[in-house]
Amino acid sequence: MCKFGIIPGLFATTFGMTFGKTSYCVNLIDSKNSGFFSGDINLGYTTQADITDADLTYGLAVVYSIGKFDIGAEINGTQEMANWQFGLRLVITDWLILDSGVVTTIAQSPILMATSGLWMTF
Repeated sequence: MCKFGIIPGLFATTFGMTFGKTSYCVNLIDSKNSGFFSGDINLGYTTQADITDADLTYGLAVVYSIGKFDIGAEINGTQEMANWQFGLRLVITDWLILDSGVVTTIAQSPILMATSGLWMTF
């Protein structure tokens, strides 16, 4: 996934693909900061080259920053499903970030997943 700041701190876009598959996505992100809090609203489009079906995606996130740590919560999904997640981010340097979180579906039989990632920014 590649993220590009169109208007830094306000508006960005991401482009992504899945390795080994023909899945592609584009996402627009509107961000606002106020003191220790920040928030993002996402709207996107995901499709697969070999399938004519596509999904609109959405997300709403709130993050609270304490020093080098960020604590966040997000609701995201498509027209067919929804997820919530809670996570923690550690800013190691200006260009390196470690994050992890817990994600589950909003459904009658929820599936609980854990995620972790290392982000390099430029």
